Amino acid sequence: MVNFFFRETTRAKQASAIILNTFEDLEYDVLKELALIYPHVYSIGPLHTLTNNIENKGLDLLGSSLWKEEAECLEWLDSKESNSVVYVNFGSIAVMTAQQLVEFSWGLANSNKNFLWVIRPDLVSGESPMLPPEFLDATSDRGC
Repeated sequence: MVNFFFRETTRAKQASAIILNTFEDLEYDVLKELALIYPHVYSIGPLHTLTNNIENKGLDLLGSSLWKEEAECLEWLDSKESNSVVYVNFGSIAVMTAQQLVEFSWGLANSNKNFLWVIRPDLVSGESPMLPPEFLDATSDRGC
């Protein structure tokens, strides 16, 4: 993966423009730095919100997610006050040990904040991610 990213980053300098599925409010600092290296960087996201505006319903099968989306998370998020939820996502490549997952979960629990945590099935190296039942009990009203 490192070789892939190195090669693609090098190739990006030859592009006439770079289009990213993100938005400035989310990643302002990153986009600002990228613009110093690649002068024509455009953020056009989040693309998944466009499907509500597409009239040809055949196009709603298109998506940018590599994982199954869970609409109940969006419903849960909508029920929370604006700017009151910590979003946690390790991306699609990072892995951790079971012990690191438990450590991180207790950090979230002890924060006493609402949180939306994306946990991929392959996040824990060599095993399925398992959260302690005590963690789930402690955060059931403020975690998704």
